[in-house]
Amino acid sequence: MNSGRVKYYTVALVVSLLWWPLLQLAPNMRRILGGPGVLEVGTVVQLIMFAATGLTTAFLFRRAISNSRGVRSVVLGVVLPFVSTELFCILLVIYHSVIGTSDIWHSIIWGPVMAVGAFYVVIPLGIATQYIMQWAETGSVPVRE
Repeated sequence: MNSGRVKYYTVALVVSLLWWPLLQLAPNMRRILGGPGVLEVGTVVQLIMFAATGLTTAFLFRRAISNSRGVRSVVLGVVLPFVSTELFCILLVIYHSVIGTSDIWHSIIWGPVMAVGAFYVVIPLGIATQYIMQWAETGSVPVRE
């Protein structure tokens, strides 16, 4: 793995972990992520899931992230957080299935719904993340085509 890829995935990991406290700026997300109550998952497991989700999204969309310009960057910044939310919910379902604690299949639907409810935090963070990841991959952030 070359140093450019190491930088890209290191930045993806750091940004993914930063999403957890930043999402809690939205009151509905603070209630959900704030402890084991709603998700029935502790903070450490949530952080591991955020890291895995962010790294997976960065891997799957690396080419799109690095090649996007202008409006396409903004669209990716808006859409990719919802993709990541669904990946997080899938991980949550797998986690609960493995440890057998509860039926949490509804998270596949409610995760994105809650993210939409926190759009005023999710969308700006998504757009900022898109540009940060583009910088990590290319070394610059071209805004215009």
